[in-house]
Amino acid sequence: MKVKITRTIDIEDVPEQVNQIVSECRRILHEASNMLRTKMYDVPGMIDGFNKTSELLNMVEIKLQDASNISIGWNQVFNPHEEETLPQEESNEEI
Repeated sequence: MKVKITRTIDIEDVPEQVNQIVSECRRILHEASNMLRTKMYDVPGMIDGFNKTSELLNMVEIKLQDASNISIGWNQVFNPHEEETLPQEESNEEI
């Protein structure tokens, strides 16, 4: 189960925080790419790798959405008139 948490940091630390999130996403994507192997002689293992890769990609999606939301908030502080041009967060909920 995933939960959303809130924490407070100095505004000048926000770019570094976003950078850390993006770096973590790159690491996870590298890990996910290493799990993608076609092993027709081991279909259960291959499917397990596909499922784990899918879970990692979901994690990256969540982290990138967090980075996007943080960046939008940071941008609104420094460029308050630009908020109308930024894309809005999309809901991931299915109806």
